[in-house]
Amino acid sequence: MKSVYTVWHLNLSFSSLEVIQRKEVINKCYWPILKMAEKEGLKFGLEATASTLEMILNLDPLWIETLKQLIADGKVEFVGSGWSQVIGPLVPSLVTQKNIRLGKAAYKMIIGTTPKIYLLNEQVWAPGLIDIYANEGVSALVMEWENPFSANPHWARELRLQPQIGRGINKSIPIIWNHSIAFQKLQKMAHGDISLGEWGDWFAQEIQSSEEIGLCIYGGDAETFDFRANRFETEGATDSGEWLRIEAAFEIAIAQGARFILPSDHLKHHNKEDMDSLILSNAAMPLPTKKQAKYNPLRWAVGGRDAFRANTTCEKILSLLKENGDQVTDQDWRTLLDLWGSDFRTHITESRWESWGNISNELLRRFDSVIESAKIESENDFKVSETDGYLTISNKELKCVLNLKRGLAIDSLSFLRISDKPLIGTIRHGELHHIEWNADFYSGEFVVDLPGKHKITDLERVVPVITNNDLGLTISALIQTKLGPITKSIIFSGRENPKLTMKYQLDWETIPPCTMRFGDIVLIPASFERSTLFVETHNGGEQRDRFELDSIEVDHGKYWSPLISARNCFGVTEGELIIGDSNKSIQVNLNRGLSSMPALMTNVGVMDSYFTRIQFTARELDDTSANRNINLGPEGRSFEISIQPFRMP
Repeated sequence: MKSVYTVWHLNLSFSSLEVIQRKEVINKCYWPILKMAEKEGLKFGLEATASTLEMILNLDPLWIETLKQLIADGKVEFVGSGWSQVIGPLVPSLVTQKNIRLGKAAYKMIIGTTPKIYLLNEQVWAPGLIDIYANEGVSALVMEWENPFSANPHWARELRLQPQIGRGINKSIPIIWNHSIAFQKLQKMAHGDISLGEWGDWFAQEIQSSEEIGLCIYGGDAETFDFRANRFETEGATDSGEWLRIEAAFEIAIAQGARFILPSDHLKHHNKEDMDSLILSNAAMPLPTKKQAKYNPLRWAVGGRDAFRANTTCEKILSLLKENGDQVTDQDWRTLLDLWGSDFRTHITESRWESWGNISNELLRRFDSVIESAKIESENDFKVSETDGYLTISNKELKCVLNLKRGLAIDSLSFLRISDKPLIGTIRHGELHHIEWNADFYSGEFVVDLPGKHKITDLERVVPVITNNDLGLTISALIQTKLGPITKSIIFSGRENPKLTMKYQLDWETIPPCTMRFGDIVLIPASFERSTLFVETHNGGEQRDRFELDSIEVDHGKYWSPLISARNCFGVTEGELIIGDSNKSIQVNLNRGLSSMPALMTNVGVMDSYFTRIQFTARELDDTSANRNINLGPEGRSFEISIQPFRMP
């Protein structure tokens, strides 16, 4: 049987959509779907956040009543996503749990049912996230095929036409594939970029298999037809016949032998025992996303007008809601989920961005926010000595050498209880025997890369200020740059459990379009057994995702184009990352209430050695951020990263 299904994505929080335009979108984009669903031979899957359904209920209750009737008639299946469009692998697990649960309650109230199939928001996958959905009673997830397939080229391409099993950490869940090539083809045809005949020829090729197949003929935005939000110069005036062309395409599909089914019917036609159990991600692509390279998780983590600020503010509010317990209402949680929505992090309009700031500030004021730096054990017995521009800090558990000629870069760091050798530090020019790697690679550096301009770094000669205070033994330096001063501090704390904390304070007026990476942790190759090298961190789950690094090449921060400065990352959603081998490892912690950031990894073989580095990023370039300055204000911007030996619980 040649089956096709849809998962129309409805989103009235769409980034470039003004509030005043929402009723127009319902009329032009949402009603045509229901009108088509009433026709003979057509059945549709349709997905929306609960907040979008609530907006529709307030603006056009008849649309909701029509949807409910079509669901009752078996013509439409509603697919869930949560209260708001929150990127699960970029937020703590509690946020996704709240998003699903509050979404369920609202779905039940508005449409009288709770969905069993969910669309992953923005199609961002992570293993630990799957356990949450399974525990919340979700029976299947809709996930894009193309990017996981690109990360797993050994898969048979035919797997895309049948449901498969996606493996989490402790649980697994059936996957119904969304096909971004298919939905972009339909968009191109509707917009007049290809003819209806060309689309029909393409579709005939897609369903020519003799097997029982199911193709997601459309799994994208509904707001792109007969309506334009005018985000880009390429988004011209709409031709009002786009829904008619879509209907004509669906008639062609039926004429070629395809049958429209509901997404759950596609799942029912296949036994779980016949499905392959797949691992969708790996270290090179830990968070598979949707569509082309620019649609990667970094756009929601550190893109847009200022996604870094938005995410850090949300982390502060989350801490306050958890602290205030009984005083917190479901409406407070819904407000936070709205503030964490992906659309505020891309092409959000000026008026809605201003509204976001007002709402978030009101929540912070209500709960009397005071966010402090992470607490550090102050008791210590560190000794300090200087030789030839290098500062050595040591006690019986730790030895660290800082380079005063390179802005307090970490020349070497040893945690003596787990290894006599330095575990991280500086790899010098010539140590990696390949011309492409003939450079100095510093741990702890700060680098701003401005398109077409010289880099700005903190790798300057400094005169340190050494204090012993409540934080610990603190080595500080003021570094002047073209954009303003950076105050950098390296803090050593703890007797039995030593910790090194890197703090950066930017007293800048503006951050121009750039990449901003820092806190580099460069592994010393000779100190680790590469065959057992691994990295673990939380990517939205309650447990850490683990990725083996032995034979996989990773370069999250690779520069792809002027509009794509990086392609993937680790979410570090609980502020913790572990990296090491089977005998020893280190733990890296972020103060996410001060600086909510993802991590980038590089892991490549170099001749008879290898290069492995973790970096943190507060800004990347893409289509949402490449032309935007960020005004910082008098508080500037602060970052805090700590390193300590990892001890198994």
